[in-house]
Amino acid sequence: MLKWIKARNTYNYKVDLNEFTGANNNPGYFNCIITPKNLVMFENRFTRSVKRGVSFEAAGEVCFWKVYKFPNRDGLTKRLLNHLSVPRNWSEFRKALHEIADNPSYGNFKRLQRSCSQPAGFALPLTFLAFYRPAAYPMADRHIANWWSENKAKHGYEVFSSFIQENGGRIIPCKQSWDAYLAWKDFCNEYSVKLSKQCKSYWRPRDVEMAVWQAQKKNLSLEKLI
Repeated sequence: MLKWIKARNTYNYKVDLNEFTGANNNPGYFNCIITPKNLVMFENRFTRSVKRGVSFEAAGEVCFWKVYKFPNRDGLTKRLLNHLSVPRNWSEFRKALHEIADNPSYGNFKRLQRSCSQPAGFALPLTFLAFYRPAAYPMADRHIANWWSENKAKHGYEVFSSFIQENGGRIIPCKQSWDAYLAWKDFCNEYSVKLSKQCKSYWRPRDVEMAVWQAQKKNLSLEKLI
């Protein structure tokens, strides 16, 4: 349990939204630094924007946050903002998020991909889902996929699918990867309950995911919880 706490507490992903080259074109947005201390506030801002149907720019901020380390981060973010600036597209994105959050089917995942102009994406569409409902859904990227492949058996999920990846990197958005994500989601929900009880503090599936992400990057072994 202590390793889980250490992993979550040392999670230090930091993003300066001001670095987006289109920041000045979006008044009131892309004007702060996101750290673990204000991450929940950042998630909540996005959720409110989607539920109220205002401020599609909040989705652009989440996109930039997610692809911050990518060399084409500005282009990806501008493309999403341009897409969602069309009222019909913003409406479809909101509907797709609501549908998949209530019914996480592969068909609804494909709809979410299309709605955010990511027909071949996996990690970014799921980032929107995780930000929209962090009390139920974790994110998934290559670090998570690698950890899942190496550790799922240890934690009692050996019969479940692994993500399909390109040489240990990008997750291929196929049905098997989606099935792996659903198992990963269930694992995060299971461990959020166990960690909340054993640590006597609230853990969300997103918190479990952050601990795993940090553990994978730092080569830290996480104990199986009973």
